[in-house]
Amino acid sequence: MTEAGHLLPAVLLLYAILIPQEVRVEVSGVTLYAYRLVCFALLPWIAARVFRGALRMHPIDAVIAIGGTWMVLSFVMVSGDLQGFVSGAGLAIDVLVPYFVARVTIHNVADMRKLLIIYAPGIFAAGVIIMVEAVTHQPIIKPLVRSIFSARAGFVESSSGSAEIRLGLRRSEGPFAHPILAGLILASAGCLFATSGLRKWPMWLGVSCMLLSVFTVSSAAFLAILLGVGLIGYDKVSRFFTFLGWPIFMVGAAIGMLFIQFASDNGLIRFLLRFTLNPQTGYYRRLIWQYGTENVAANPLFGIAFAEYERLSWMNASVDAYWLADAIRHGLIVPLCFLVATLWALFALGRQSAAATSETDRHFMIGVAITLVVLVVIGFTVSFFGGVLLWFYIVLGVAVSLLKARAVPWDKHTRVT
Repeated sequence: MTEAGHLLPAVLLLYAILIPQEVRVEVSGVTLYAYRLVCFALLPWIAARVFRGALRMHPIDAVIAIGGTWMVLSFVMVSGDLQGFVSGAGLAIDVLVPYFVARVTIHNVADMRKLLIIYAPGIFAAGVIIMVEAVTHQPIIKPLVRSIFSARAGFVESSSGSAEIRLGLRRSEGPFAHPILAGLILASAGCLFATSGLRKWPMWLGVSCMLLSVFTVSSAAFLAILLGVGLIGYDKVSRFFTFLGWPIFMVGAAIGMLFIQFASDNGLIRFLLRFTLNPQTGYYRRLIWQYGTENVAANPLFGIAFAEYERLSWMNASVDAYWLADAIRHGLIVPLCFLVATLWALFALGRQSAAATSETDRHFMIGVAITLVVLVVIGFTVSFFGGVLLWFYIVLGVAVSLLKARAVPWDKHTRVT
């Protein structure tokens, strides 16, 4: 494992995601969770590595940097004080650090496989905890954290109603901030492991995460599994029927989305919101989009920062849609930058995979792209924060790194692959 030493920053960040947010410190009114402490600690390292030329720049990096800069600028323009800068910078760090850590540490598919091997025990353990909590109807990890860190850790039961019982199971989040986010991380991680080319225990632990995500009893997890398995299956089938290539799929998907958007009464977003286990939740999310888009139209350039958006009096302030929440908070520039960067990476990675010398590497590149697609789509119905936000930008950073990757002979890979 000495060859994987350069992956340590990414390993620290991934495992910090698994630490409950109840483990935190407050400094000058700023809440520092475990993952955010790691992000701050890695800032000098990232700057030093970039300065020494360790980052092989891609135009997508500039798009991400523009989006991150606008996050800070939008808060400064709205608040007009130092606190706005501090708050905006904190949010930007949660995006930029995981992205650039992945960009600097991942040089090729072999690096990503090694990272998954190291991460497999941790993410699997988190899934097992969620399963036990769901079956026993008793939280485990967060009460344990509270007992260790005392009441100052701020243990609070999830405001979403994480103790809700669905299908005979407790909606459990384990170490994550919310059952929905837990299910999304586990299901999307399972997509990566399933296409990684790993064998033996790392592959089985990783793929099991997709099954364990079911115990969050979250419609987001079910939709992520449906999308992930469907797209992986399509990739398998397309290798036997050449006319079913990814270009054909993307054209067909685009036509289908346009048809739903303009031919149906409700549009594409409301169509996606039908895939919820709770009809009331789906209706509520429709209202969020209705009033959220009105707020974006009224504040398209810099958003409203941490102010509450205008809505019906009985609605709470949370916005259950990452891309919409970013637009409300920062204006349209930020989500457009990140969506453009993601779509650019997806199409470029698709072309890159076609030129791969190894079928296993090609399949893994497609798997990274599929994981990104799953996260982007779910981001229209779920708000990303905490660990899942970092997870998304780590995967995006990996995708861009693979565009600049040098080929590595298969016999140079670790023995467990």
